[in-house]
Amino acid sequence: MENNVAYCLLAEFDIDQGSTLSQQYPYPTGTDEHLLADLMIPEGAHDQNEDWTIFFLNQTPANTIAPPLDSEAPTPSSKHRRTYSKMLLQEEHAKPQLLYVLNLVRTKKDDTVPRGALVKALAIVSKQPYIHIYKPILLLALEDYFQSGSPSILSRLYDAINNMSTSTVPPISRSEKMILKASPDRKDLFAEKWSHLFFKRQSDDSDAFQPMFDDDLARNRRSSTNSKANNSLEEEFEEKLKRTSIGITDQSDNGQSQSFFETMPVDTHYYKTSISYMNVDYKRLSLPTRVPLSTFDEEIGDYSIINLIQTFSAHPVPSAPMHPHLHTSGASTHPIILLFNALITQKRVVFLGYGKPASLVTNFVLAACALVSGGGGVLRGFIERAFPYTCLKDLDNFLMIPGYIAGVTNPRFEDNHAWWDVLFNINTGKVTVSTQIEPVTQLRDNVLSSPSAIPTYQSLSSGVSSQHTSLSTPIPSSVIMNQTASSGSASQSIHSTNHTLSSPPSRSKLGMSDSFSSAMSNTSDDASITASQRNDSSNRESSDSIFMNEIMALINEHYGEAHIRARFTDLVTSFVRMASRYEEEASSNGYTSIGFPSQPFSNGQLGSGTVFNDENSRLRELSANAFRIEGWQDTATYKNYRHDFQQYLKKRAIKDIDVAHQIQRLRTAKGMHPSEAHLIYRSLAQNAETYEQVVEIVEQLPPHLDGSLPLGFGLLHPHTSVREATVDFFVKLQTYPLGNLLLSSLNAFYRLALMRQIEQRIGSQAVQQGN
Repeated sequence: MENNVAYCLLAEFDIDQGSTLSQQYPYPTGTDEHLLADLMIPEGAHDQNEDWTIFFLNQTPANTIAPPLDSEAPTPSSKHRRTYSKMLLQEEHAKPQLLYVLNLVRTKKDDTVPRGALVKALAIVSKQPYIHIYKPILLLALEDYFQSGSPSILSRLYDAINNMSTSTVPPISRSEKMILKASPDRKDLFAEKWSHLFFKRQSDDSDAFQPMFDDDLARNRRSSTNSKANNSLEEEFEEKLKRTSIGITDQSDNGQSQSFFETMPVDTHYYKTSISYMNVDYKRLSLPTRVPLSTFDEEIGDYSIINLIQTFSAHPVPSAPMHPHLHTSGASTHPIILLFNALITQKRVVFLGYGKPASLVTNFVLAACALVSGGGGVLRGFIERAFPYTCLKDLDNFLMIPGYIAGVTNPRFEDNHAWWDVLFNINTGKVTVSTQIEPVTQLRDNVLSSPSAIPTYQSLSSGVSSQHTSLSTPIPSSVIMNQTASSGSASQSIHSTNHTLSSPPSRSKLGMSDSFSSAMSNTSDDASITASQRNDSSNRESSDSIFMNEIMALINEHYGEAHIRARFTDLVTSFVRMASRYEEEASSNGYTSIGFPSQPFSNGQLGSGTVFNDENSRLRELSANAFRIEGWQDTATYKNYRHDFQQYLKKRAIKDIDVAHQIQRLRTAKGMHPSEAHLIYRSLAQNAETYEQVVEIVEQLPPHLDGSLPLGFGLLHPHTSVREATVDFFVKLQTYPLGNLLLSSLNAFYRLALMRQIEQRIGSQAVQQGN
């Protein structure tokens, strides 16, 4: 039996006693039973035929599960309790693991009972964030309880869910989850994990491409020789395109490939299993269940970011009171950007839905947490202070949590500004900033008071151009060599570089930079900013507005939920990289603990970090983000990210380069010198030796940012050494199934260019061997 669920709870409404917790299985939770009952039967439940709520345990002292007593008798129940408690407590004094509660409440009209209705609620408590997959069995179990009223329903529910097998779920790393989330339409990602036939790369890298292309190129030659004279150029192109439409594959083992595809699931984003449940009539039902494999701990339930955006985008944000942490674009700040700012700076946020189903406010809270955390793949710590549904009886408990995020249905919250900093009214779609919000008057570290120690592109353009040679000039061997040091700790190797140049800003397909860019009125009073710079900033539309305009356009064009989530993941990532640059400039020694140092390509050393075009860009970006960055630095999520980034530096597979920076350079840089392009492709090829390294590279190539297209540019580069380095990279990449899938998404012209250059290389090797 697996620990899919820890408890099953049943609550009922009694006209004399109110909401009561009538049953707990397999043993009492040790929490406040009256509070649990009130959360399971939300306010206004009698007005809804059916409602779903989600809330958490182990957040506050009142809802923390009591640990077992050492003096308990070794009964089966107490044994299970000790086992589960041991699993929750990672160490002796560690904070217990957060538990998620999925609750179904139903009202059935019955004239034979007082008030003419029966109200019952059934809930399960689990450590799994994808608790929404258990909705079907909860529906069946609660219906059975209405029919029979038997306490055995809870034990059947408990056993059925815990007997659901997930033992063969393949392990999925964080980078693999990010790839899955970014590619919802690709159903065969990591398909090799589902079979005992794992794809293995060639042991001899020098000849790795030879067996992969011999058969395909031989067929190409035979086709060209035997083709009829009247075959058109279009037919020949179509024939080549078909052979390269699935990337570059090894055709020598058709039997194994067929066996593999027979075992591959229909959609590798999910693990297919089933729940066997015996109903009240003792009939065993098999419920097909799909376990999502790309879910992070900050993603709870089946929320909708699109619904959140559409609800609060119709009304402008009120201009008063103005707060520098929130109104980063002044009065024109978009409500969703204000929500992001409030959550990232740990403000108290309330979603109010008076007379609305509790499930609605629950979904808004969960969507907000997923939005600001980048789908859980970038930041964490928001769920710990989230109360998807709560009530007045829980007020004293969640008011003690800094920066809580709560969903309520009681209108009393709207009148008491002392309980929240920002309130989102679901009924009206309006946003209200509390008049009692804690003010912020000035920055701790004003990095705009003096020029940056890191030169801008504009200031170095003449020097850079004089250093660069023409395309026809051979690249010096000192440049094309990999000069990155691999010794020492990861953090030391990263922060030992010098800030000598600055590379251009990373701009996504949306037209936004590595940061938010908005004109915040507070920073315009800085004496260090000239009048021309203020005018330049005021005349520009903020990147906040550009981003939200793009999001609204995508929603109107019916882009899916997964695509919108991916866009917000990019937004959160950009904000974190900008915060790293701000921390770097504010530090006396130019050090940042949450990102790579900002440096460009120079003297054979690849660039990294976050950079700007010119001084105006730097002033505009940092002034727009300064207050909310400093607000974020005081939060628990900042500390979590700092810890996570340091752990990433120790465990990452590619230790020599900032992969995200290199991919962004290939995607957006203009006028890149061949020596830099060559070194980028050469470094990527040298860091594509293991499966983990390939995964880290592919993670930076999501489909909504043109996928592998930036890598394909090198195949048509005018410089021979760049093309050769690009071919080397693709040859190594295609020896893994994930690399093959990436190649299959490459533009057809780039695939044909790759095949042509590999054919030329094979021909050259054959000539050399003949001589």
